[in-house]
Amino acid sequence: AALGERLGEPTKGLLPSNVVVANMPHAGRVYYWGHTANVFTAMHEMLRLSKDWQWVIHLHDGAYPVHAPEYMRQYLSERRGVNFMEVDPWDAKHWQASRLTMVHSCEAWVGRVSGQTFPQAEVTSNGFRWAQGGEWWAITRELATYFVDDRLRPFLNLMQYRINVEEIIWASMVLNIPGFAQLVANKLTWETFWCKKENCRDTRHSPTNLEDTLLDLYYPEFRSKLQDLFFVRTITPQRSEHLLAWLDARILWERNFFESPNFTVFPPSGFSYPRSPSSGLRRKRIRQPPPHPKGAPRRAEGGGE
Repeated sequence: AALGERLGEPTKGLLPSNVVVANMPHAGRVYYWGHTANVFTAMHEMLRLSKDWQWVIHLHDGAYPVHAPEYMRQYLSERRGVNFMEVDPWDAKHWQASRLTMVHSCEAWVGRVSGQTFPQAEVTSNGFRWAQGGEWWAITRELATYFVDDRLRPFLNLMQYRINVEEIIWASMVLNIPGFAQLVANKLTWETFWCKKENCRDTRHSPTNLEDTLLDLYYPEFRSKLQDLFFVRTITPQRSEHLLAWLDARILWERNFFESPNFTVFPPSGFSYPRSPSSGLRRKRIRQPPPHPKGAPRRAEGGGE
């Protein structure tokens, strides 16, 4: 409620028609179920409120746009049926593969279930294929509708006991959709983890803070990928002034370009922005969600890469 009031101050309490502020029904502690459960709740609400949108973007609060909204809309409109997210193979050497402590959350409290471990191997033996990938994605309306289908509830009920669920559940769900017929392209948010020191990131699991003093180290890679990005993180406003000024100028150029009479097609002549996704794509077909599993979801016949 307080956030809604603050956002409404410039408009005398009336938010724009396309802005909705909702309370989180679950405690949002990262690594545990409440954090992910709030995303499912938000997707339910968005699907209920509007039939117009075609993509939903899950965005980190430390991210900053690198293109104008007009650019983003044009980019997506030329990529119907494409989802932008990480769906990586399961890495048995990653800490997530061995961290199988069973956890139970209740509001802000999280505790271990003594003597119990998450049934990772049992789920695998039932035909489920695990995958890894971050939680900052842009997905189609069709995939969002699949994610909130009630027939997946048994799987969600199981995953609430998994630690670090937010970096496992989304990629794993996509990898197991029977006959998935949409594309999966690289995510639209860029970050780097090259700096491992405490003074250049917020926590030991956080990406490098993109500060001006480190510009020469991260800028070349970021700039080379700019045409296929929407956001960059993590920005620290007081220490990223030059980067923010550069981004703001480019965003203003784009807005002016789209609004000018010179705009006829996009990209304009001489630009190298690609018109279709070409890297990191996987082709699948989408059907109805799998039937209720017994203890864990089973992959339907015919599903797979």
